[in-house]
Amino acid sequence: MTASGIEASSAVQDTAWREGRVAPLEFVRDGIWTVGIAMPGGHIPCTLASIVADDAGGVHIIDPGSGSDENLAALIAAIEGTGHRLDQVHSIIVTHLHHDHLGLAERLRDATAAPLVLQRDEQLALDRLAA
Repeated sequence: MTASGIEASSAVQDTAWREGRVAPLEFVRDGIWTVGIAMPGGHIPCTLASIVADDAGGVHIIDPGSGSDENLAALIAAIEGTGHRLDQVHSIIVTHLHHDHLGLAERLRDATAAPLVLQRDEQLALDRLAA
């Protein structure tokens, strides 16, 4: 257990996955947490969003997950569960354009005013899709 009371064991997420549940907030190591974000369609229960703290007191969200009211609420609760606030989100990083990585990014950006970060090729692909 950590000082925040969040269990530090990947067994927690493994068990949730095997049972078809969304994985709870999990402490990975100092300044890094993951949380399951529900997947639509029932093929898999969730994907993992990462919450990474920086030395300036902020956090960065990596691959926030599929967009829905429930997922936004779950991600906000996870951010708060790490001891951070929405105004401490310094960036939202999306590794690629799959909906389970990008779908919640715009809504989280609207809620936090944090910049959305994509690789250049991903941004060009997104621009082509939007045209």
